[in-house]
Amino acid sequence: MRAYNKKKELFAKKEKIELMDEYLSMYDIDIHGIEPLWNVEFELHRAYIKSFGISTVDELLQNAESLFKKCMDNIRLIDPNTITDKMIESGHSNRAESMPIWNTIKEAYRINGFLQSPITLERLKRKEYKYTEQKAIEEHIALGRKAKLHGVVIGVPFYEEVSRKIEEQFTTKYRLKEEVEKLKEHFEDIKVFNMESGETYRVRVDKQTNAAYRLNPIESFSSLTDYELFKEHESLVSKLLKHPINSIEEKTAVHKVQLSRKELIKRGLVEDEPMPF
Repeated sequence: MRAYNKKKELFAKKEKIELMDEYLSMYDIDIHGIEPLWNVEFELHRAYIKSFGISTVDELLQNAESLFKKCMDNIRLIDPNTITDKMIESGHSNRAESMPIWNTIKEAYRINGFLQSPITLERLKRKEYKYTEQKAIEEHIALGRKAKLHGVVIGVPFYEEVSRKIEEQFTTKYRLKEEVEKLKEHFEDIKVFNMESGETYRVRVDKQTNAAYRLNPIESFSSLTDYELFKEHESLVSKLLKHPINSIEEKTAVHKVQLSRKELIKRGLVEDEPMPF
């Protein structure tokens, strides 16, 4: 989610001013006035959109209003007067009420150029996708044709190299990386701007409990919160993948990963599977 003063962008890229001035004037909005022009927008990745069974542009436009309202519910501008320290500490910060302006924006959003689907996102059937051998062959044929057009020679040595690299994806290092990706699903970093103090800081949100808290300095693994431990483990795994095999740097990185992973296992955040290092 991004919320910013659209005027600053327009006057920084002056080629947009004339176009936007004409468009916004239809809504009695003067971009040359002294008042800021706040723009609220959401960036939705393909995986999130497809989770609602939306796979085409037409389906996206037909459900645009529902998606926008869903986003407005997932990320809210809350009234600080409706939240207490006790609510934050107990992980119930999601009970805070939204600011009236947030609800106004949510209900006012319309995309009149496209007929909206009456079916709620929750009721949309999720499309099942099964990857088959035939599908794999078809994709290889398409890639093979592209390679031939560009003069790439495909033969036994080529497929032997592809097979070797596929096997590499299932080595310990890549399994560790997959673990990190799974942990990412539990937490999310959000950048917060305090309009009163002008301070910008990052907040960590536990997606399961909606508990939110500011980042703290990293200390020992045992003293870290689950999210801090996850982020440190992710960083260590990333560094491990960059070091040459059997180098001192790799051995040091392996030791640190072992320690961070041991703490993750202790907390039940990852499975205690044997790792060959």
